Amino acid sequence: MSEVLIEYEGVLTGDDGSGWVARACGKLGKGTVWDGWIEFVPVNAGARPVRSRRETTQPSRESLVYWATGLTPVYLKGALDRALEKPVPRRATRRAETLFDGPAPHDATPGPPHLVPHAILDPFDVHAQGEDILIGQLDALDVPRLRDIALAYEIGGLRDPRRATRTELTKAILVATRAAAARV
Repeated sequence: MSEVLIEYEGVLTGDDGSGWVARACGKLGKGTVWDGWIEFVPVNAGARPVRSRRETTQPSRESLVYWATGLTPVYLKGALDRALEKPVPRRATRRAETLFDGPAPHDATPGPPHLVPHAILDPFDVHAQGEDILIGQLDALDVPRLRDIALAYEIGGLRDPRRATRTELTKAILVATRAAAARV
């Protein structure tokens, strides 16, 4: 069942001058993942409410609320603009014959370039602010972001960071940051 997580103060103005009150909403999606979106309630009588597409997925309701508390007026305005956009018309697909019987052989195409993981936070800097803050930040991240942190900062103690669970990744990051703090 969906719920309103936060109703934001102030009125957002659409490009046409219409007024809207934003509120972050969420619900339990597939499995244990929570989906979050923004609803916009019109201030002007006669207008109909609109909503954004899914703006985020989070591992827990608490993480979804944390996400919602960090939304800025600029983000909300962008979400309103997206919600008010008309969909781009798609061209009708025409039937055509393929030129090949299948995909190119594996050895004939180069693989994707080696991508360096991008960590969205420095766990050592955050740990310096307090371990409880780091734990809260890590709890708000999904597994791919935790994996990026472990790979980018070469966090040890994991057999294969690409296959590690949320718990294993979080524990390894905390062990590494505690060890670094103890050396200081």
